[in-house]
Amino acid sequence: MPRASVVIYMRDSVDFLAECLVSVKSQTLDGIEVLCVDHGSTDATLRLFGIIAGGDERFHLLEFDVTASRGRVLNEALAQCRGDYVSFINAADWYYDSSVLERLYRAATENDAAIVGGSLGEFDNRTNTVTDDFSDKEYLSRYTFQQEGRIEFSSWQGDIGLGRFLFSRSFLEDKSISFADSEYQGISLFIVRAMVAAGWFYAIPNIILRKRVQFETREIGKNVLDEAVDAIAEILVFCQQNEYEELKRHQTDMLMVYAVESLGLVMNEPRILQLRAKILRRLIPTKAYKQMLDIAGSYKTFSAEALKDFSLD
Repeated sequence: MPRASVVIYMRDSVDFLAECLVSVKSQTLDGIEVLCVDHGSTDATLRLFGIIAGGDERFHLLEFDVTASRGRVLNEALAQCRGDYVSFINAADWYYDSSVLERLYRAATENDAAIVGGSLGEFDNRTNTVTDDFSDKEYLSRYTFQQEGRIEFSSWQGDIGLGRFLFSRSFLEDKSISFADSEYQGISLFIVRAMVAAGWFYAIPNIILRKRVQFETREIGKNVLDEAVDAIAEILVFCQQNEYEELKRHQTDMLMVYAVESLGLVMNEPRILQLRAKILRRLIPTKAYKQMLDIAGSYKTFSAEALKDFSLD
């Protein structure tokens, strides 16, 4: 049985895939399997995969039609993993060096951790700049762990950086942790579901993953907004039950971001009120309902502020 399974998500990834595959292929950890999940690519992604990974028995190709959501595709891949631990990486990202999986695996087994993770660095695809210090970035400061050791989720309260974590596969199975059947919003929710179930994770300060940003255009539409509301609503329920105030603040901020980005789609009062009601219905406690009303405010106030902040003048 493999020590670790690496799931690589690919979709029209030919521009970036080589760096990702080479970084995984060079890992020093013995006994890994790599499940490369192609989600209906129409470019040369599969051809490049064959050139780089072809002939390496550790690499396996799983092909899925675009009719399935990203979350469903990742769940199918997870069901086929055989490793004691599993990691998920996007084809646009890459491991920082050849020993990161070995360090994560050793930290997990030596500390009996269901989840272990390291620090995250960013690569801006537009400017070709690297950022490793996020200490002054408020919520993004969670990208970096300053020292090695156990971290309670109640003190970290993050939902970012899936690829720099390693998860015990038996833990995910025992706790029925899976990705939401969502195209866009399942990653953050998966992290929170796993972290809440585990209660803590083991952190190492080493940079594990280089995350590529500013390489794709995000299209905001009705489905994206609905999925965002559903994911945020579930996370807010966790926040309410466990008093995760910082995570709650971040999620409500994200709700407003999605609403602002979707003004062209939802610039009518019934749609705004529908979305707000949808998320409020997921929050059962009366106190939480009132808190969300206070956060959301009235439609007129929100739209006026949004138009002022995002004016083209």
